[in-house]
Amino acid sequence: LAYEIINNGWVDEEFLHKYCIGYDEETMPESAKGQNKSYKDYIMGTGYDMTPKTPEWASPITQVPVETIRWLAEKIGTSKPVYICQGYGSQRHANGEITARAIMMLPQLVGQIGLPGTSDGRREGKTSFALSTFPAGENPVKTSLPTFLWTEAIKRGEELTALNAGLRNADRLSSSIKFIWNYAGNCLTNQHSDINATHEILADESLCEFIVTSEVFMTDSAKYSDIIIPDLTLQEQYSLSEGGYADNMEAVIYGSPVYEPKFERRGIYEVCSAIAEKLGVGDEFTDGGKTREDWLRQILAESREKYPEIPDWDEGMAQGVWKRTPEPTISLKAFIEDPEANPLKTPSGKIEIYSETLAEFADTWELSEGDVISPIPEFDPGFESYKDLTDEYPLLIQGFHYKAHAHSSYANNEIIESAAPHVLWINPVDAEERGISDGDEVRVFNARGEIRIKARVTPRIIPGTVALPQGKWHEADMNGDRVDAGGCINTLTTLRPSPLAKANPQHSNIGQVAKA
Repeated sequence: LAYEIINNGWVDEEFLHKYCIGYDEETMPESAKGQNKSYKDYIMGTGYDMTPKTPEWASPITQVPVETIRWLAEKIGTSKPVYICQGYGSQRHANGEITARAIMMLPQLVGQIGLPGTSDGRREGKTSFALSTFPAGENPVKTSLPTFLWTEAIKRGEELTALNAGLRNADRLSSSIKFIWNYAGNCLTNQHSDINATHEILADESLCEFIVTSEVFMTDSAKYSDIIIPDLTLQEQYSLSEGGYADNMEAVIYGSPVYEPKFERRGIYEVCSAIAEKLGVGDEFTDGGKTREDWLRQILAESREKYPEIPDWDEGMAQGVWKRTPEPTISLKAFIEDPEANPLKTPSGKIEIYSETLAEFADTWELSEGDVISPIPEFDPGFESYKDLTDEYPLLIQGFHYKAHAHSSYANNEIIESAAPHVLWINPVDAEERGISDGDEVRVFNARGEIRIKARVTPRIIPGTVALPQGKWHEADMNGDRVDAGGCINTLTTLRPSPLAKANPQHSNIGQVAKA
């Protein structure tokens, strides 16, 4: 697409020269000038690999016909306004960081940013009310670790550094993780990669010595806990939440109890208050004995000082939801109108097509073999891509977010499951080769594990790739064959992080499917 846009003169060079760093030689930073390292050099075949990124180059990789690529490039290059945004699926691959930047290049090339009807190439915006919050206190620990690496921090925390694990505010971790407090999360296993490997880490009490989970369900993750604290549901207690998620609505949702708490359970605030009391900071934590309801009333009162149109406590609880339509917003509008007065939060203050920061990371970080960090958004297939298919594992396995559940929330609801069954999508070409018919139970497996699931034979999935919804609860005999009858994709995913963000490459997997 970029090659066609540049080659046909649809590119907005005035925009690129004014607002961007690194499009062509003229806009390169001094550290990279005269080395043919610009984005234009890479695309047009005068860069380091001397390969023009033509539709003929892209078509065998993407399986998109050359004519379709040219047609879409013309639409992008000649339409005004053009709105380009991306979901999170393209990011959650082994090469996700580069892919996300490559998509963001398209509106930059045609100067369609900061104008009505445009986007900046990221995911669509969202709007919500900025309610006041519960005071968080001051955390004396400033070191942070990429979330996806928490299992590595259990296994070999002292080996994780800023250069090999992307630590911030420290050169290395001072210790491994020995204690986990898991609140309302099925992320210990179900929503983390390579469940079988993660099981080995969590089951080894010489590593993480103590796990506490506060939950309302006996999730797969909760089963690894030393102590389980039964939490209250939202239906049993007061709550306030900000509504709105890319749905053109700002709202405050007032939650009030619809029944009394059952059994010997307490809300998380009451639990934490009791712990704070034991630690000698109970009065400080509760601000002199405030209850959950007291805090919510205070938060609402503080919010109404800024937004007096929000209903008060009694009116809001009576009506349940208050909402308003927000004013339209345009991403980067202020920057485009006056880049001097409204610089971006980048080292240069501009859009960095070529990033000196990423160039430094590429030179200094300790990367696994095959991992790529690039100062420009170049093409890299990543690990476990189409290039890694073998006779043993000839299929790409991808996950996707499903309408029946939000991650693993509601994935244990039998009524929803009956309406939207959890099935593997497989193309008729791949199904016929394996003797699989629609509705058959199949084995999906690779070097990390095996799941059992029913097949949906459909031309709506590309040949060579199978896909199944992420989020289904893991269900396996971990003292036996470990075959997952629940159909959780994380039985098959890898703990190897993406190179730059050290994040979740959930959709980069190779494997095989066979009739059960």
